[in-house]
Amino acid sequence: MEEAGLNWSETQFNLINSSCSSRHIVEAGPGTGKTETVCARIQTLVELQGIEANSILVLSFTNSAVDELRTRIKKFARNASFIPAIRITTLDRFAFSLRTGFSDGKAMKLDDYDDSMELASNLILNDFSVRDFLSSLSHVFVDEAQDITGVRTDTILNLIFRLPEDCGVTVLGDSAQAIYGFSHNDESPFPGDTLLEALRKYENAFNPSFSKVELTEIYRTSDSKLLDVFTQGRTLLISDDIPIDELYKELRGIIEDVDRESKDEDFNIDKAKALKDAFLIFRSKASALSTQALMQDHPRRLRLSGFPIPLKPWIGRVFWDSEDLISRDEFFEKYEKRCGGEVEIEENWNALLAHAGRDNNRISVSRLNTLLSSNNPPRIFQEDDVGFEGPIFSTIHRSKGREANEVVLFLPSNPSWAREMLEQIALDEYSEDDPRVEKVNEIFAKRMSERFEEARILFVGATRAKQRLHLASESNLTGSLHTFKTRRVFSRPSTKMMMSRVEIGLDLDITAEGLVSMQYFPEKQHGWSNIWENQKQFWDNRNKVIKLRARQVKSLKENSFRNFAFILENATGESEYFPLAFFDKRFDYDLMEIGRAIGKGRVKLPSEITEIYSIGATTVALSTSNEVRSKLHPEWRRSGFMLKPLIVGFPPLVFERKG
Repeated sequence: MEEAGLNWSETQFNLINSSCSSRHIVEAGPGTGKTETVCARIQTLVELQGIEANSILVLSFTNSAVDELRTRIKKFARNASFIPAIRITTLDRFAFSLRTGFSDGKAMKLDDYDDSMELASNLILNDFSVRDFLSSLSHVFVDEAQDITGVRTDTILNLIFRLPEDCGVTVLGDSAQAIYGFSHNDESPFPGDTLLEALRKYENAFNPSFSKVELTEIYRTSDSKLLDVFTQGRTLLISDDIPIDELYKELRGIIEDVDRESKDEDFNIDKAKALKDAFLIFRSKASALSTQALMQDHPRRLRLSGFPIPLKPWIGRVFWDSEDLISRDEFFEKYEKRCGGEVEIEENWNALLAHAGRDNNRISVSRLNTLLSSNNPPRIFQEDDVGFEGPIFSTIHRSKGREANEVVLFLPSNPSWAREMLEQIALDEYSEDDPRVEKVNEIFAKRMSERFEEARILFVGATRAKQRLHLASESNLTGSLHTFKTRRVFSRPSTKMMMSRVEIGLDLDITAEGLVSMQYFPEKQHGWSNIWENQKQFWDNRNKVIKLRARQVKSLKENSFRNFAFILENATGESEYFPLAFFDKRFDYDLMEIGRAIGKGRVKLPSEITEIYSIGATTVALSTSNEVRSKLHPEWRRSGFMLKPLIVGFPPLVFERKG
């Protein structure tokens, strides 16, 4: 399957070449070539069956799955020019586009995802403009159907019912990989059903009907033990007659058998450093952060929630002081002067022209800015991960849909079943009508449901490997929690000290204001020159790991708009006041929330935070409508582009009680 179009199974070949109007439910286990099959089918629809690319809608559950689809379609296309026209998006982004395109301004103010989805579902049923849009579609793909539940299931079913009869539909999923729980709205007609389950349950209601297709041949690996995980593991998970506790134990045993020879060896950080392109996958974000911190000044990459979507740094380097319209010659001159030996200049210009072209020879910087400041910037302008090289630290949820030659799976502690089973057995002494029996049965059922999901999560993690699966023990972080609004992870290693390890590096930690605003870098204090030097430093360090620190500044010199702030600076810097950036107020609020949580009251924040590292750089883009631009120095106010360091840390912070 390495080369596009080769070695298709008969099932894949028939699916790829089926008519545009056909409808399929495709069950595809991990490593069975699902993504390649979808991409080849899209290429066939456009280039062989003559379907307009903009009449194809592809919906997936996660941004990472969307990214993977965009990247892999290029392997199959004879002429990749049609790819940008395909509507590939997440279900939540699709709902948002329906709201903003076909509803009034009130829809823009909805923050609750279920409310947003419910409104989109109602628009699909009742809005004539949406009906007209749906009538223009020739084929709809829905990926990761096992993770679509509740009101989202309702929305997709309504979408299918409203599509023209000659519009084809391909729904893809695998019940063995359902790892996002039942985050549903209880008022939905399908509160506990995944989309896969609902389609099976109501299969007779659809006209035209769906045919069922199953992809079974494993292409991801040829290793015999890994194949056991892929095949035997999936058989266990889709079986209806195995008790969940036995299922979990048996599946975990199959996974542990893959690395049985080295199970007694400690997987240390030196081994991680040697696996430059490996996935290091954890059950929890806190464990991933804790382990990556051991890398110190060694390169690594992160694929974790809450961190920035990294945009290629050459964009901020080239356009930070640009006027709106830039010609090809002007771009080449700026690029060569500012980015030096970068070799992708022609490819980058073509990408700019395709996405932000004003005409055949000019691009619009403001159009590019609007595009890159969205929640779903074009994949061609993104980096794959936070960081420039090294092993990739991720959670199982964030690694879904991806693969690597070598994977290190950090297994959580093996759960104990004895107490739960004894509780259930002891209930035999009581009447079935006893409230205690009902309560314990509810608890037991909930725990079994959680164990079943844990089994699927381990299965997803283990099946990311193509050649080698290493196993390690995940650290048990005591009191791993997160803040309420920003979901910043923190843990409390010891209850005897007012100390907490705290996540550093969320996208909101450092914003445009803290990088290039006139408030933080006033002109009279050489603010412009400081910013310019910082921006140049971020560019120069884009492929380096730099040790940094955060320091609390009580007085912002002549600016009294904040009582205090944390500044980011070089760890080895001796200057008393030379910040690279200022942390956002939300960072302060999070530290105060964490301090109150572990200190049971008002606390003093630490004056200095160490063990922070810059592991690359990203471009920040502010759209022309963003009010923050008015606060920036003129060059960045005009362009809306700047650079910022990609920082990461999980340092220990010591708090003190006030008074």
